[in-house]
Amino acid sequence: MSRKIPTKTQLIELVKKYKTNQKIGLALGGVPAYLVSYWLRKKNVPKIAEPKFSHFQIQSVWEETGSDSKAGAQLGISKAAFYRWRRVHAITEKPKAIKLHQLDLGIGLSRRDSYTKATVTEQVLSAKLKGKELQVGDRMELFPDQAVVGLFPEEISAWPEAERSYPVALFEYINPLQRPPSRLCQMKERLNERVFSATDGVFHQLLFEEHIPLPFELVAYSGYHLSALGGTGAVVFPAEREAVISGARISVTVPKVYQIVLSGKLPTGCTVTDLALWLQSKIPADWDSQGVVEMLGDGVDTLSPEQRFNLANMAGELPFQTAIVAAQKPLVQGSRLGEWEVGRLEVNLSKIEPQIYRYPEGKTGELLSAHLGKPVERVFIGGCQNGCLEDLELAAKLLEDRNVAFGVELSIFPASRTVYRRALRKGILDAFVAAGAMIYPPGSYPVSWNGKIFATMDKACLDYLKPENVLAGSFLVGLASALTGELTDPKTLFH
Repeated sequence: MSRKIPTKTQLIELVKKYKTNQKIGLALGGVPAYLVSYWLRKKNVPKIAEPKFSHFQIQSVWEETGSDSKAGAQLGISKAAFYRWRRVHAITEKPKAIKLHQLDLGIGLSRRDSYTKATVTEQVLSAKLKGKELQVGDRMELFPDQAVVGLFPEEISAWPEAERSYPVALFEYINPLQRPPSRLCQMKERLNERVFSATDGVFHQLLFEEHIPLPFELVAYSGYHLSALGGTGAVVFPAEREAVISGARISVTVPKVYQIVLSGKLPTGCTVTDLALWLQSKIPADWDSQGVVEMLGDGVDTLSPEQRFNLANMAGELPFQTAIVAAQKPLVQGSRLGEWEVGRLEVNLSKIEPQIYRYPEGKTGELLSAHLGKPVERVFIGGCQNGCLEDLELAAKLLEDRNVAFGVELSIFPASRTVYRRALRKGILDAFVAAGAMIYPPGSYPVSWNGKIFATMDKACLDYLKPENVLAGSFLVGLASALTGELTDPKTLFH
């Protein structure tokens, strides 16, 4: 049977995309490599030189994987080729901990040594007050390990340089679509602090990438999205900005602690966003909104670091002052914090169903199945929720050979500049554009909320932006709906 020879233009694009004759043959439906080689010679297709990779590209992938073969696969080159590039850039040492995944509580600590207290909250606070038995309601003054402060541009210029006993991370709240960062953020060396701007990404994504905070750290926080930082297993408390400015101790009241024990695994089509929205109506009415919720159990161990981080961020939807995702935390029956008996709720992840949230009138998450078929005109995916590389990569994969529905606008907001560059390098952004989506700058968020909108944003972000009549939920629901123009079950994406 004769085969139709691709045109020269087609062959050039295939060479650029697949590099080797074997992969080109597979893309053409199983054509032998020798036949591809013959076609390339016959059509006089020039050979593509081996791609050039910067020190940043090699370093970042190496820290992310710690493996020549896995890193090479991400860049589309062989294990040996990646090793050669490491040698070119003098990157010879093995990462001490794999980037992103060192945030798992078990890294560097045995399961037994990770915890000596029944709750993470007591573990962290008691380390600051050695020898003191904690009781719920006790008020204490102590130094945090880290502090994070959110500021608007006009406030950053007035932030004082000072010697503090703990590091402070500053974040400038702006929308990159509307204005550039302040001059001070562009001259970070003028401050003793770590300065971040929304032009580089969403603040908790930036802190996550910088490994801030680490497990078991006590964090003082002044700003939005307080619960997000608990995804690393740290304990985060709100703090007065004045205390952080002066580097003073922060005031902490020992809170009531509750534990949500997760088992099983999320079903296909569901994400931690669905879990958080589902939990809104399941929290017992007598649980204190000033308390701390700790999420633990075997179900947490099925979640990636990015998912745990998103779960902690979405825990801001629950009625607690902060949340902790405590990976590898062993269960202690009858857990107590002093005289307080820890409340506990057990959740089987396999029972979770896709949810949506109606903003601003909605009080809790609702089953998506009750709203299927409602029209959707604009879909926003990414930013403060689901803008990480893991979620964008899955979304791009599910978009292969699919197109956004006619009349629907699908907008993608990568969570940070690093995520944007990695997505660009891996072809993720190209997949979005090919399907009809639009890509926005890292750290930006929508400036127009006209039309029937579905957004993958948490309530804290929506409260900051104050849109009207918005449906919110997981990025899988948003993606499925963008393909049909109406609220659609995300399970259809996996068929």
